[in-house]
Amino acid sequence: MFFTDVFNAYYIQAIQQAQALKASTWAAILYILHASALIGAAYNPYLLIPAVIGAFAGTYVGVRYRPR
Repeated sequence: MFFTDVFNAYYIQAIQQAQALKASTWAAILYILHASALIGAAYNPYLLIPAVIGAFAGTYVGVRYRPR
């Protein structure tokens, strides 16, 4: 989830900058990562704990250290 949220920040930045190809690529990558996380959580609900921590940390890093 850490990388998913870092990539999500890049996806949003690409949308804001109207970079269609870059945003579409990030969207496809995010879809695969989200699906993998969902499948893992469906079989073991305890995986939600590190997923939430990873989501928080990934968003923080993706927004805080984004290329300017």
